[in-house]
Amino acid sequence: MMDAPPLLCVATFRLGPRLDRRPGVKLSYAADEPVYVEGDQAHSVYAVISGAVRTLRYSLEGRRQIGAFYYPGDLFGLEPGEDHRFSAEALCPTEVAAIPRGAALPDENVLTQAALAELARAQDHLAMLGRRTACEKMASFLLDIAARARSNDASLPMSRQDMADYLGLAMETVSRVLGQFQNDGLVALPTCRDFRILKTPALERLAAR
Repeated sequence: MMDAPPLLCVATFRLGPRLDRRPGVKLSYAADEPVYVEGDQAHSVYAVISGAVRTLRYSLEGRRQIGAFYYPGDLFGLEPGEDHRFSAEALCPTEVAAIPRGAALPDENVLTQAALAELARAQDHLAMLGRRTACEKMASFLLDIAARARSNDASLPMSRQDMADYLGLAMETVSRVLGQFQNDGLVALPTCRDFRILKTPALERLAAR
Protein backbone atom coordinates (compact mmCIF):
# COMPACT_ATOMS: atom_id res chain seq x y z
CA MET A 1 0.00 0.00 0.00
CA MET A 2 1.32 3.42 -0.93
CA ASP A 3 1.38 6.01 1.84
CA ALA A 4 4.26 8.35 0.96
CA PRO A 5 3.48 11.75 -0.62
CA PRO A 6 4.25 11.84 -4.32
CA LEU A 7 6.80 14.03 -6.04
CA LEU A 8 5.44 17.41 -7.06
CA CYS A 9 5.66 17.32 -10.85
CA VAL A 10 3.78 18.62 -13.86
CA ALA A 11 1.04 16.00 -13.64
CA THR A 12 0.78 15.75 -9.86
CA PHE A 13 -0.73 18.12 -7.32
CA ARG A 14 0.36 17.78 -3.72
CA LEU A 15 -1.66 19.26 -0.88
CA GLY A 16 1.46 19.51 1.26
CA PRO A 17 1.72 19.77 5.06
CA ARG A 18 -1.93 20.75 5.47
CA LEU A 19 -3.03 17.36 4.14
CA ASP A 20 -4.53 16.15 7.43
CA ARG A 21 -6.00 19.56 8.37
CA ARG A 22 -8.24 19.99 5.33
CA PRO A 23 -12.02 19.92 5.79
CA GLY A 24 -13.85 16.76 4.92
CA VAL A 25 -14.76 13.31 6.13
CA LYS A 26 -12.16 10.54 6.08
CA LEU A 27 -13.41 7.39 4.36
CA SER A 28 -11.80 3.96 4.05
CA TYR A 29 -12.14 1.60 1.09
CA ALA A 30 -11.08 -1.98 0.44
CA ALA A 31 -9.28 -2.98 -2.77
CA ASP A 32 -11.56 -2.63 -5.82
CA GLU A 33 -14.29 -0.90 -3.78
CA PRO A 34 -15.86 2.09 -5.59
CA VAL A 35 -15.49 5.59 -4.20
CA TYR A 36 -18.13 6.77 -6.67
CA VAL A 37 -19.67 5.51 -9.91
CA GLU A 38 -19.93 7.16 -13.32
CA GLY A 39 -23.10 9.23 -13.37
CA ASP A 40 -23.19 9.82 -9.61
CA GLN A 41 -23.70 13.40 -8.50
CA ALA A 42 -20.35 15.11 -8.00
CA HIS A 43 -21.12 16.54 -4.57
CA SER A 44 -17.51 16.24 -3.33
CA VAL A 45 -13.90 16.17 -4.41
CA TYR A 46 -11.55 13.67 -2.81
CA ALA A 47 -7.97 13.71 -1.53
CA VAL A 48 -5.98 10.49 -1.26
CA ILE A 49 -4.52 10.10 2.24
CA SER A 50 -3.09 6.59 1.84
CA GLY A 51 -3.31 3.86 -0.79
CA ALA A 52 -4.13 4.59 -4.42
CA VAL A 53 -7.15 5.16 -6.67
CA ARG A 54 -7.93 4.53 -10.34
CA THR A 55 -10.58 6.29 -12.42
CA LEU A 56 -12.26 4.26 -15.14
CA ARG A 57 -15.20 3.88 -17.45
CA TYR A 58 -16.41 1.37 -20.01
CA SER A 59 -16.78 1.87 -23.74
CA LEU A 60 -19.97 0.95 -25.58
CA GLU A 61 -18.26 -2.31 -26.50
CA GLY A 62 -17.66 -3.07 -22.82
CA ARG A 63 -13.91 -2.37 -22.88
CA ARG A 64 -12.56 -0.91 -19.66
CA GLN A 65 -10.61 2.34 -19.98
CA ILE A 66 -8.54 3.69 -17.09
CA GLY A 67 -8.25 7.46 -17.07
CA ALA A 68 -5.69 8.05 -14.31
CA PHE A 69 -4.08 6.79 -11.14
CA TYR A 70 -4.03 8.90 -7.97
CA TYR A 71 -1.63 8.62 -5.05
CA PRO A 72 -1.30 10.15 -1.56
CA GLY A 73 -1.55 13.91 -1.83
CA ASP A 74 -3.51 13.86 -5.09
CA LEU A 75 -6.98 15.39 -5.45
CA PHE A 76 -9.51 13.59 -7.68
CA GLY A 77 -13.19 13.81 -8.57
CA LEU A 78 -12.97 17.35 -9.98
CA GLU A 79 -15.77 17.77 -12.52
CA PRO A 80 -16.87 20.62 -14.82
CA GLY A 81 -20.51 19.55 -14.47
CA GLU A 82 -22.86 18.11 -11.88
CA ASP A 83 -22.08 14.42 -12.42
CA HIS A 84 -18.99 12.22 -12.43
CA ARG A 85 -17.81 11.27 -15.94
CA PHE A 86 -15.67 8.37 -14.65
CA SER A 87 -15.98 5.89 -11.81
CA ALA A 88 -13.30 5.84 -9.10
CA GLU A 89 -12.12 2.68 -7.31
CA ALA A 90 -9.52 1.91 -4.66
CA LEU A 91 -6.56 -0.05 -6.02
CA CYS A 92 -5.68 -1.35 -2.55
CA PRO A 93 -6.82 -0.56 1.01
CA THR A 94 -7.17 3.20 0.71
CA GLU A 95 -8.17 6.17 2.83
CA VAL A 96 -9.50 9.38 1.28
CA ALA A 97 -10.95 12.64 2.52
CA ALA A 98 -14.27 13.66 0.95
CA ILE A 99 -14.38 17.45 0.65
CA PRO A 100 -17.83 18.88 -0.15
CA ARG A 101 -18.01 21.26 -3.07
CA GLY A 102 -17.95 24.81 -1.79
CA ALA A 103 -16.19 23.90 1.46
CA ALA A 104 -13.67 26.38 2.81
CA LEU A 105 -10.11 25.19 2.18
CA PRO A 106 -6.87 26.20 3.93
CA ASP A 107 -5.52 27.49 0.61
CA GLU A 108 -7.86 29.28 -1.79
CA ASN A 109 -5.74 28.16 -4.75
CA VAL A 110 -6.04 24.43 -3.98
CA LEU A 111 -8.79 23.66 -6.47
CA THR A 112 -7.26 25.84 -9.18
CA GLN A 113 -3.91 24.10 -8.83
CA ALA A 114 -5.59 20.69 -8.73
CA ALA A 115 -7.57 21.48 -11.90
CA LEU A 116 -4.36 22.50 -13.69
CA ALA A 117 -2.68 19.30 -12.49
CA GLU A 118 -5.63 17.29 -13.80
CA LEU A 119 -5.28 18.95 -17.20
CA ALA A 120 -1.55 18.18 -17.25
CA ARG A 121 -2.25 14.59 -16.20
CA ALA A 122 -4.72 14.17 -19.08
CA GLN A 123 -2.25 15.68 -21.56
CA ASP A 124 0.52 13.36 -20.34
CA HIS A 125 -1.79 10.37 -20.71
CA LEU A 126 -2.69 11.35 -24.27
CA ALA A 127 0.99 11.74 -25.09
CA MET A 128 1.69 8.31 -23.63
CA LEU A 129 -1.11 6.70 -25.62
CA GLY A 130 0.26 8.38 -28.73
CA ARG A 131 3.64 6.68 -28.43
CA ARG A 132 4.21 4.22 -31.24
CA THR A 133 5.27 1.06 -29.45
CA ALA A 134 4.41 -0.84 -26.30
CA CYS A 135 8.01 -0.53 -25.12
CA GLU A 136 7.89 3.27 -25.38
CA LYS A 137 4.62 3.38 -23.43
CA MET A 138 5.89 1.10 -20.68
CA ALA A 139 9.20 2.96 -20.36
CA SER A 140 7.35 6.26 -19.92
CA PHE A 141 4.98 4.69 -17.38
CA LEU A 142 7.74 3.21 -15.21
CA LEU A 143 9.72 6.46 -15.27
CA ASP A 144 6.65 8.36 -14.09
CA ILE A 145 6.06 5.94 -11.18
CA ALA A 146 9.74 6.17 -10.19
CA ALA A 147 9.61 9.99 -10.32
CA ARG A 148 6.62 10.00 -7.98
CA ALA A 149 8.49 7.70 -5.60
CA ARG A 150 11.65 9.84 -5.87
CA SER A 151 13.55 6.59 -6.21
CA ASN A 152 14.55 3.99 -8.79
CA ASP A 153 12.96 1.45 -6.42
CA ALA A 154 9.18 1.74 -6.57
CA SER A 155 5.99 -0.18 -5.98
CA LEU A 156 3.12 -0.75 -8.40
CA PRO A 157 -0.23 -0.61 -6.58
CA MET A 158 -2.00 -1.52 -9.80
CA SER A 159 -2.28 -4.92 -11.50
CA ARG A 160 -0.94 -5.85 -14.92
CA GLN A 161 -4.51 -5.54 -16.24
CA ASP A 162 -4.77 -2.02 -14.78
CA MET A 163 -1.54 -1.06 -16.55
CA ALA A 164 -2.82 -2.57 -19.79
CA ASP A 165 -6.12 -0.68 -19.63
CA TYR A 166 -4.29 2.57 -18.86
CA LEU A 167 -1.72 2.17 -21.63
CA GLY A 168 -4.14 0.84 -24.25
CA LEU A 169 -2.37 -2.52 -24.46
CA ALA A 170 -3.24 -6.17 -23.92
CA MET A 171 -2.29 -7.60 -20.54
CA GLU A 172 -0.12 -10.19 -22.29
CA THR A 173 1.78 -7.36 -23.99
CA VAL A 174 2.41 -5.63 -20.66
CA SER A 175 3.83 -8.84 -19.18
CA ARG A 176 5.93 -9.49 -22.28
CA VAL A 177 7.43 -5.98 -22.30
CA LEU A 178 8.25 -6.08 -18.58
CA GLY A 179 9.93 -9.43 -19.12
CA GLN A 180 11.87 -7.99 -22.06
CA PHE A 181 12.99 -5.02 -19.95
CA GLN A 182 14.20 -7.40 -17.27
CA ASN A 183 16.03 -9.62 -19.75
CA ASP A 184 17.70 -6.55 -21.26
CA GLY A 185 18.89 -5.40 -17.86
CA LEU A 186 16.81 -2.21 -17.89
CA VAL A 187 14.77 -3.08 -14.80
CA ALA A 188 14.65 -5.68 -12.05
CA LEU A 189 11.32 -7.13 -10.90
CA PRO A 190 11.78 -8.49 -7.34
CA THR A 191 8.02 -9.15 -7.11
CA CYS A 192 5.01 -8.67 -9.37
CA ARG A 193 4.29 -5.37 -7.57
CA ASP A 194 7.81 -3.95 -7.23
CA PHE A 195 10.44 -2.82 -9.71
CA ARG A 196 13.88 -1.27 -9.74
CA ILE A 197 15.18 0.81 -12.63
CA LEU A 198 18.71 -0.30 -13.43
CA LYS A 199 19.44 1.81 -16.52
CA THR A 200 17.62 5.12 -16.29
CA PRO A 201 19.25 6.74 -19.37
CA ALA A 202 18.29 3.76 -21.55
CA LEU A 203 14.68 3.92 -20.39
CA GLU A 204 14.60 7.68 -20.93
CA ARG A 205 15.88 7.29 -24.47
CA LEU A 206 13.22 4.68 -25.13
CA ALA A 207 10.44 6.85 -23.67
CA ALA A 208 11.54 9.88 -25.71
CA ARG A 209 11.34 8.23 -29.12
